[in-house]
Parts: sequence; C-alpha cells; structure tokens
Amino acid sequence: MILIDFQLDVDLMSILIPYLRAPFTASFPRADIHQLILLDLLHQLVKGTFKDHLVNWVFEYLDLTYLKREADERKADIDRRACTIKMVKTIRDFLEFCYLACRDVIDEDTLAAMDVALTSFHQHREIFRTTGVRPEGFSLPRQHSMVHYQFLIQQFGAPNGLCSSITESKHIKAVKHPWRFDVESAGMLKMAPKSVKRLHSNLPLPPPPSEDQDDEEGPSDEPYSQGDVKLSKRAGEGCDVPLGSCPELANNQRVYLHHSARATFFTPSDMSGLGGMRHEHIRSVRSWRGGPARYNCRGGFKGLLVGRVFMFFHFTHQSQSYECALIQWYSTVGVAPCDQTGLWMVEPNFNREGQPNLKVVHIDCLYCGAHLIGVTGDSCLPTKNFSSTDSLDAYSSFYVNKYVDYHAHEIAF
Repeated sequence: MILIDFQLDVDLMSILIPYLRAPFTASFPRADIHQLILLDLLHQLVKGTFKDHLVNWVFEYLDLTYLKREADERKADIDRRACTIKMVKTIRDFLEFCYLACRDVIDEDTLAAMDVALTSFHQHREIFRTTGVRPEGFSLPRQHSMVHYQFLIQQFGAPNGLCSSITESKHIKAVKHPWRFDVESAGMLKMAPKSVKRLHSNLPLPPPPSEDQDDEEGPSDEPYSQGDVKLSKRAGEGCDVPLGSCPELANNQRVYLHHSARATFFTPSDMSGLGGMRHEHIRSVRSWRGGPARYNCRGGFKGLLVGRVFMFFHFTHQSQSYECALIQWYSTVGVAPCDQTGLWMVEPNFNREGQPNLKVVHIDCLYCGAHLIGVTGDSCLPTKNFSSTDSLDAYSSFYVNKYVDYHAHEIAF
C-alpha cells in the first residue's frame, strides 16, 4: 500500500464541502428532508421535550445538587415545590408554546406569541447547562423541531389535526380493549363448565348507571352553544353550609339541594364532540364516593371570576323555577400574572368573623371548572394527615392553573 501525503487546495475544499454536507437527494424534486418531516405534537413536544427532556433534567439537577437522601425527599415533594426560578420559567415558556401550538385555529397573533415563548424558552433553558445537567448543550432533534413550527404551520396549517395522539387513543379503544376482552374470555373458557356456571350464579347484577357515577369530563354531542350549566336531575340531602350563611326564605318555601351540575361549553382545541362541545361536572357534596367532601371551583379570567361552589339548589317562586349556587368568591392578587409562573394568583374572600363570604348566584353565571394550585412558598407540606382534598382549606392563596388542559388555556385566560 502506498500512502500519498497531499494537501487539498483551499479553493477545491470550498467546492467540495457543500457537496459533502448536502444529501444526494438535495436536487430531487419534493425530496427535501427538512420539508418532509411534519409536526408531531405528541412525540416532539409532549413526550419528547417535556417528559423525556425537561422532567428528567429536573431530577438530574436534584441528584447533582443534593445528597441522595435529600434529593429523594425533594423528588417526593416535587409536586409542591419548585427547584429554581429559571427552571420554573423554562417549563412555563415551553408549556405556553405547547398549548399555543395545540390550538385548532392559529392566526398571526398566535404565531407571534409562539415566537416570543420559544425565544424565552431558549434563554431560560441555559440553566440546565450552567448547573451541569446538559454540559454538552442542546443538540436535540425534538427540541430543534420547535424552531420550524412557525414555518410549517404557515405551510400545512394547524398541527393539532396531524397529532398521532388521536390515532393512538382510537387504537386503545379499537384494539387494546377488544384484545383484553378476548383474553379474559379465553381464560374463562379454560375453566370447568360447572365452575363457570357457579361463578355466574354468584355474581350480583350490575347496578343501573348513576348520574353521579358519570364520567367527570369528556366530549359532548350536544348542539353548539357558548356555554350551558344544568343541575343534576335528582335532588340530594345535606350540606356543610351553616344555616346563618344561607339566604333567608319564607317558612313555607321549599328548597331542593343538588350535589352536582353539568357544565357544557365550546372548546374546539380539545377532545370534543362533533360540534366542538365538551362537558365536565362541578361537584358540591359532603362526601364524595365515601371519602372526604368535594367542593369544586369554577371560573378563570378574560372577564371571568374564580369561585368555590358550596351548594347547588333550586326553588320555585311564583310558578318560576330558579336554579342557583352558593359561591365563595376569590379575589385576584395583583393586577398581572405571576412573573415566574405566568399564572394568575387568587385568594378566598372572608367576612369580618373569618367565615367564607358566600353569595347566591344563578347557575347561568357558571361557565366551567377551574384548577387551583396552592402557593406553598419555601415551606414543606406535612406528609401525614394531609391529602389533596384539604388543599382548598389549607392554603391562603392559589395559582389558577391555565395549563390544566387546552380549553382552560384558550378560552379562560
């Protein structure tokens, strides 16, 4: 073998480098790989950037910063405390970009807001480089795909219709559930006939479907309307509201209590019915399914307020039926969202005696449910004798979570 040592001319290198870098299909019509890769919200954003990158990076940061025992304690408490301000802002910017990209209708204002969120995300994610979590940088294809979203949306339209989560959710219903049924049926057939007959004879009859056991939320095939709230068909008994806090009525006035209301509203960017409608239940009950009490919150912003429902009821006056709710209003903290989280903050209203300030409103004033997150600050929550059902009573202020789902981000903020 003969080795020849030679040096390419600078001019020759300048000619060869573009050909070495470009794929052989660069000159083919409609074969540009960068234009063939379409947007995928599920694998590029939700599972890719959020779950596989940001969530794992936060846990890696805890392992690098603290000893194993303290890191494990902070991981167990991760749902109720933040790591660093810049990490919170990084996740905030990504969620803002993600929810804007998930909308069915994207206009120029939405594209401009996506560009602002993406620029801020690239700025704040540097905290993971400086803390040693990503010392090699961010050469990640799934995060890099976010740079091309604006151009590809202008070329192909909103990516929500291209998301593979739609087909994957149908795959569960069309393939996985029937398969599980077949497996269970095959297992039953392997039993002795007498055992099968005895088993069927001992099985109790399934109870009729109850309205209170209905799905909490889901698509609705009702005709289009901006929003509608209806009380449960059956009245209930008992509530935790002191009698002195209830409105005064005549002695012969009958009042019927209800434990839930069904809110139906237009939400095209979420999993909805054919007309873009979706429903969810707002609960107000002393004991939910044998457990603690459940008094849901409703509301948001853009002209909406946040309130906690303590009672649903209806009564008849002069042959006219009135459906109402007993509400504790929440006041906003400040005149703008929190700079770190991007979420509005609210606090419950109390009277001079320290009791909840309750008001009666017609259920037409209700729109949809709201998700509140308690503001913990630097303190830790107790690990014993404390559950999520105590949150609305334990905290003095709350974040209104606009990232709980798509419709909350789009129509209530």
